[in-house]
Amino acid sequence: MITDWEIQGVLDEIERRKAKTIVIQLPEGLKKEAVRVAGELEKKGNVHVVVSADPCYGACDLISFRGDLLVHFGHAPMPYLPDDDVLFVELSSDLDVMPLLEKALPDLKKSVAITAAIQYIPLLPSIKRFLEQMGLEVHVGEGDSRIAYPGQVLGCNFSAPKAVAEDVEQVVHIGEGNFHPLGIAMATGKDVIVIDPEMNEIRDITEFRDRILRQRHAVITDLETVSSFGILVSSKIGQNRHGLALKMKDLLESKGKKAVIFNLDNLNPDYLIGLDVEAFISVACPRIAIDDFALHKKPIITPVEAEIVLGKRKWEEYAFDEIEGSR
Repeated sequence: MITDWEIQGVLDEIERRKAKTIVIQLPEGLKKEAVRVAGELEKKGNVHVVVSADPCYGACDLISFRGDLLVHFGHAPMPYLPDDDVLFVELSSDLDVMPLLEKALPDLKKSVAITAAIQYIPLLPSIKRFLEQMGLEVHVGEGDSRIAYPGQVLGCNFSAPKAVAEDVEQVVHIGEGNFHPLGIAMATGKDVIVIDPEMNEIRDITEFRDRILRQRHAVITDLETVSSFGILVSSKIGQNRHGLALKMKDLLESKGKKAVIFNLDNLNPDYLIGLDVEAFISVACPRIAIDDFALHKKPIITPVEAEIVLGKRKWEEYAFDEIEGSR
């Protein structure tokens, strides 16, 4: 929930900037707050508010129409992206993770890295102290230029746990869902224990990781005889990898394949139905090929998987697709 304190912070920034037209952007889980927040900002700030109704997947997904100020709720900024006309309102969870951590202690190894989704980042210092008091060696990695905080992971970037992977036996991740811990496991090669406050459960990601790998191996094998590919490029500011798309196109054509680059803002499966290719390679958000695979009528793979299909990389060299920043 977006609190009165957070709304007041936005109002203070509106006053400081003398802004008149405000655009607010929220992730799907917060869209129910949009009408209330817009009403309060208009009433108390004497401004016009426009709510972006498009899907919002993260700080990589800033919209181009921003009025005098874009207020982006729920994510931390990506430090390398220009954001002079953007106010990021980071929202923290108030769920208590300590009971789950205590319950997980018997499953934790001697040396661990701790990571978190953005809403749990403020808890990492206290989690680190607790685990150290329990006798564990605890590491929190520094991420690259896409990462705002030590220990933070994104769906496209696991540089923080990778930075300390050689020093630990295991990663403990605080957050919901399986995609972040799946990426951590693939990027680091370490066992990952998930502390999920929303579901109030502890999960070992190993079985899920192995199931996804079997699925990806089957997809890659099926595409070895495919002759035409569409390369999907996102126009979103933090996802655009046009240079990688050009490299993919050159590689495909060097192997005698037909390749066409398609640019989209939102990679909705319905938008791809009429495109006359046999399969797609997504160089947009790395989650599309994994999380949304079942939604697409045609196979969709990552650039790493495409290299395996084309014989440039062996299956044993499989890696998770990431959008990396600079160190």
